[in-house]
Parts: sequence; structure tokens; C-alpha cells
Amino acid sequence: MKLKSFRIKNYKSIKDSRECYLSNAITVLAGKNESGKTSILEALEDFSTGKKIRKEAIPIHNSELKPEIIVTFEVDEDEFKKISPYLVVDKKKTDITLSKEYYNAYTLINSEELFSKTIKANEKRTNDFEKQANSLISFFKDHQINITLDVLNEKNFSQVSSQFSNLKQNIEAYSSKLAADEKEKVLEIIATLKQIIDEFSNLRNFDSKFLDEFKRHIPKITKLINNLL
Repeated sequence: MKLKSFRIKNYKSIKDSRECYLSNAITVLAGKNESGKTSILEALEDFSTGKKIRKEAIPIHNSELKPEIIVTFEVDEDEFKKISPYLVVDKKKTDITLSKEYYNAYTLINSEELFSKTIKANEKRTNDFEKQANSLISFFKDHQINITLDVLNEKNFSQVSSQFSNLKQNIEAYSSKLAADEKEKVLEIIATLKQIIDEFSNLRNFDSKFLDEFKRHIPKITKLINNLL
């Protein structure tokens, strides 16, 4: 994981540092005394997940404003897989931008961009669920057995999940009466439906789940900076 840039707002004497980019080789913080160099270091330290933004960070120019620290990380594919196996990415390296607002509130800034491909993949999987469910319903209808399994979506996820659990138990009990090839087909469809339900469950409230997991992987910001002068 690489620290790509940071921006500090309303932190002590700093109104807005603007976007500060870091090079691979060296990072230099240069300026006159009292120009805010120490405040920048303190703000980056405060971004660490094990700390809260210190009370002394309340801006000097307006105590009503909340200090905010915005950091962009560059994360490679392997790190993404460790953070969330359900995230769909098509880049070798992807930017993740987090904001931390006084005193300990984290927000994922670029979530729409980050999760767009995952959401599209999820939509495809719910279509797969409907096709597999219809195939199962049709199969049992041919055997004079009526089963119900609604279309999977966010609003009725709990209901569909409950329907599936009951259906799975009934089918597993009934499968002993099926021919070997029919039993194999039915159990294969059941396994696919279960996999999609599990995936859908993991993708619900994906922003907050991903943010919590990502925070656990963030090292101390100061360790990601080569040199501070």
C-alpha cells in the first residue's frame, strides 16, 4: 500500500493545504517557522486508525469548523484480494480516498467509482439467481411439486434467504427419491443458489464493510513516508 497524496483542512492554523502529492523517492516538508510543518505531521499522525484527531487540532481561525484529513492510498490487486475478495477491480493499482473528520469519523470518498464494477457484477449475479431458481421451479413442477423462490433483491433479501433455507432442507430430503443424474442436477443448482445468496449477503452495506476492513489494513501514515524534512 502506498500513500499517494493528502489534504488537510481546518487543522490548527491550516485552513486548506490543498492536495499534496508524494514522490516515490522523497517527501520534503519545507517552510519558514510557524508555517504549519508540525501541524501537517500531527495531522498525518492523527489519521492513523488507532488514534482520534486531537482536541488541539480545532482550527485557530474558527473553532466552529471541524478538522478534516483526506488521504489517498494506492493499492495493488493482491492487497485488494486480502481486504475484500468480493471487490471487482480491473486495474493493477487502484486509488482509495478516505476522509477522517474530527474526532474519529471515517468516510470513503470515492466509493461510487470504486464499487461500480462490483455493483454491476452483483446485478449479473441476481439475474443468474433468477435463471437458476426458475430452472429449479420448472424441474419440480414437472414432478408435480410446487416450490416458491422469489426474485433476489435488497428489499426482500431476508425473505428469499429464509425461503431458500426451507427449500434446501426439503429438497435434500426429497433428493433420495430422484434418479442419480436428476439428483446431481438439483444439488448443483442448490449449490449455485447458495453461493449467490452468500455473495449477496456479503455485498449488502458493502461501503461500511469495506471501510471497516480497509481501516484494519492501514499502517501508520508516517511509516509510508520515506523522509520528512
